[in-house]
This record gives sequence, structure tokens and C-alpha cells, in this order.
Amino acid sequence: MSETPDITALLENVLLAAEANRGRELFPGLRDAVQTLMKIPNEFRPEVLSRLGSKLDTIGSPTGAGFLAVWLGAAVERGRDPALTASGVCHALMKWSRTLRAGDDEDEAPEPVGEEETLVGLEFLGQAAVAHLARYPAFREELAHSQDVVGELERTSGLSVGAMWVLEVLRKQSGVLVVLHIERRRGFRVSYRNIGNCFHLFTLLQGALAELAPAGEKPNPRALAVARGEESGEAEDNAWWHYGQGTCPKAELAWMVYGEPRPDSIDRVGGEQVLLLWPPLLGGRGWDAGFFGPHLVAAPAEVSVMVELSPEDVSRWWMELRLPGEAA
Repeated sequence: MSETPDITALLENVLLAAEANRGRELFPGLRDAVQTLMKIPNEFRPEVLSRLGSKLDTIGSPTGAGFLAVWLGAAVERGRDPALTASGVCHALMKWSRTLRAGDDEDEAPEPVGEEETLVGLEFLGQAAVAHLARYPAFREELAHSQDVVGELERTSGLSVGAMWVLEVLRKQSGVLVVLHIERRRGFRVSYRNIGNCFHLFTLLQGALAELAPAGEKPNPRALAVARGEESGEAEDNAWWHYGQGTCPKAELAWMVYGEPRPDSIDRVGGEQVLLLWPPLLGGRGWDAGFFGPHLVAAPAEVSVMVELSPEDVSRWWMELRLPGEAA
């Protein structure tokens, strides 16, 4: 049986070392204190991580708190339970975000006022928060619906890259769509992950449903690479179909799924989001890579076909939605 370590003393050493840390370089004292802490037996590590996370917002050095948060984020990326430390990391990030203020002239672009140290710390804290939120959907959903959290991040996202990253991951959405191709009378259940708007969804969906491309169309490899975060820079794409709401049994502009809103703008029918693919109504409907970013490595965008619906399921949807013709 392992000897019980003095966790309290080890944590105090880490917190004192973090308090003294400054700048982008990790102080040797903090590195040594963390390495000593990690020599404890594995059975005690969940307790250590939880207690350390709960103390992050008590540290007076933003970079000291940031370095520890990055270390906690790395533990989550290696498989540790994000529930142990997510709240502590995000509380620390919000604490330091609230210390930033913009210039007094609201007509000018906001400029950070205060310590560069705080901005560096927020960068580290934002990186760690994204690592946690990408693996903890319940907490991510909770924060996404918190007006206090989202409002504060909106206020400082132009000042701090860390705040911007966290706001972006909260804005991205994941879910499952029923997609029905009207002309071919085929249906699919499609999953989407970490999508910020419907133009982003359309590009990745067209890549996933390449076999249904209209004559003369094929997936844009450059647009797909940028949309997936595999490349950066400029790209353009265009709509293969008129994307319609499942709540309207006709192809009408008034019931078009607009590209700028988030995927939750797609209506639900019987509890499921339904997207209809009609022949195009608008010529040359297109968008650019400005709708694809920013890309977050910890929360990559993805759209994939889960399963093609059976003829029986397609027929059921056709009847449910009162779509034209009979499902083959």
C-alpha cells in the first residue's frame, strides 16, 4: 500500500511558486514544484488535480495560474476527467478577464489597458479552457447559456486571444441532422461537430455527400481543407442545393436555411433537426473562408454521414413532412 503523501504541503509549494512566476517563460521553481507534486502515486492524482484546479483563481500571478492551467489541460488531453478541473480553469480565466478594460472612446477599436502579464496569462488560460470544454460538453453547454460568461467574453474577445478562443468554442455547435435529398428521394442521418454557422456546415456537408453532387459540381478541395482547419487562408465555395427547412414542404425562399446563423437555426420536426436539399432557387449562392474560422485544434470541425436511411424511414419522413411525390 502506498504511503499517503502530504498533498497539502506539496500543493502549497506549487501555489507559492506559481505566485512568483512572471512572463512567458516558466520559472524553474514552478517547474520543479510541479515535478515534485507529480511524483505522488497515481491513486492520489485525481484529488491533487481537483484541489489544484479549485485554487487557480487564488493565484495572484496570471501567468503562474496560466501555466498551471495549461498543465491541467494537458492532463485532460491525456485522458483525465475534465470535470475535475474545468470549473477552476474557467473561474480563473473569468477573474483575469474582468481586470481588462477598453479605451474610453467607444468609436475606436478597443485597446488593452493594463499589464501585458494579464494578456499572456489569459492566453494560457484560454488554451487550457478550450482543452477542457472540447471534452466536457455538459459544462460547455452550461457556459454557452450563461449570459454573464458570454457577455464578459464578448467584451474582452477583442483584447485577449484567450477570451476569443473560449468564446469561439462556446459559439460552436454539435448535433445530428436528418438530411433529405428531394430529387433522389434519399435520406441520411448526419452528425456535425464544432460548427459555428450554416455556411461552414454546408461546405462540410457537401464534402460528406459528394456522391449526390449535381452534374458539373464536385467538392472544392481548397474550401474543404480550410473548413476542416487543415489549411489556412482564402477559399470560396458555392451551394449545390437550396437548403430548406424541414417545416416547409416546398422549396421557398422564405423557408431557406440562411448561412450566417448557427446550426440551431435549422428547425426540428419530432425532436430532430431536418434539412431538405432542393434544386437551387438562387443562382451563384456562395460564401468565403471568413465563415470557417477561427479553427480550434482542440475542437475541430467535422461533418460525417452516420447512416443512410432505409426506404421505410425515407417514406415515413416523406409522409411526415408532406413532401411532393412518393418516396421510392
